[in-house]
Amino acid sequence: MFSFLDRPKAMAVSEIKQMFPYRLATTILDIGFGRGEFLKALASTGYFRLSGTELSLKMVLALQNKLPAALITGPRDLSLVTTDIVGCFEVIEHVEDPVRFLKELPRGFLFLSTPNPRRWWVRLTGQYEAWDFPPSHLHRFSKDKLRE
Repeated sequence: MFSFLDRPKAMAVSEIKQMFPYRLATTILDIGFGRGEFLKALASTGYFRLSGTELSLKMVLALQNKLPAALITGPRDLSLVTTDIVGCFEVIEHVEDPVRFLKELPRGFLFLSTPNPRRWWVRLTGQYEAWDFPPSHLHRFSKDKLRE
């Protein structure tokens, strides 16, 4: 249904629809929303208590135009935010202290993804892509590392 979404976001939307059917009451925060596909997909299925944060001012302005009813901002203090659901897709590999970052997230059901360090390109070539090194990506997470 949401062919424009990557797999983790599509799976999250599907699970949210099942676990949180009360669309009018469910609050959703997407941290590091990028182009906003996750929030747009949720809006298209009837969720409207949406908010998101993003470092890129260009992306913030673009999504504010596409989802004017949502609270779309640049970086902000999330310690006072209350929400039912937190989306955090392809973000933790960029932050200096992922453990502290996760501890500081608002409480809520967390949907999180990060690049697979054993993705097809790495298995095929034995090398990581140029974007998978600092200053862009500071960490790589295996399943065990994520559990830790």
